[in-house]
Amino acid sequence: MDAGKEECWFNEDTKEKYCIPRPQIEEQLRMKIWERVNTGICLMPKSAISLELGERLITAFETSAHHPQFFEQTLYALMASALNKGGMLPATYNINWGYSRAPGSICRHYVGAFKHDLLYIEGAPSLLALLAISGLCRETDSWRISATSLGTSRARNSGPKRFCIS
Repeated sequence: MDAGKEECWFNEDTKEKYCIPRPQIEEQLRMKIWERVNTGICLMPKSAISLELGERLITAFETSAHHPQFFEQTLYALMASALNKGGMLPATYNINWGYSRAPGSICRHYVGAFKHDLLYIEGAPSLLALLAISGLCRETDSWRISATSLGTSRARNSGPKRFCIS
């Protein structure tokens, strides 16, 4: 995926989750829509954004949506389908309903009832481990963030320092 290209890239969802079943949307709006788009992780150029498509979607389904919480995801799928460039990210960009990420994944979109808990249980320690392994340190204006302070959600202001794991 090249961020400089005019392409849309998404996670492939575990099943279709649009505000209305896809065939109904396609029939009403008279256009094919990509299957199983999940917007948890996406790359979309500004050129794909269409207020006109958004207006058409809302006008057609605002009172009849089966799952209104998926209007945003449906709209992204609609706009990507109109551009018709790009596709689904590789499986290493993982959507996972389990308690730990899939082996070999490079990125995980947390879903389900416990997604926020899992993000902090698995995500924060994974990030800290990667930072420690890479030795990533950078200058900041006034914050020193350590593994201890990140783990307790308390960072301390200690003057100009480096961002590192300590």
